[in-house]
Amino acid sequence: MSATSAVQLKQNQMIVTFDDASVMQQVKKAIALMRGVKSITIPRKKRMCGLDRALKDVEEGRVTRWNSVDEMFEYLNKED
Repeated sequence: MSATSAVQLKQNQMIVTFDDASVMQQVKKAIALMRGVKSITIPRKKRMCGLDRALKDVEEGRVTRWNSVDEMFEYLNKED
């Protein structure tokens, strides 16, 4: 019976922060040409779902409260 072990190679990483996102693709292409570069990953920005946006509206006070549905419809139907 032979024993096998998984050897995990240590990989070096570098994080670069940009002020201008328009240069990211150019830098990505330049880095890809360098010797020893195994992969380049640009993480996507997390998109907020509707619930997250609604919770942010509540936190920032962008909500309106009414005592009844009738009161809400009166507000929506009034002419300015």
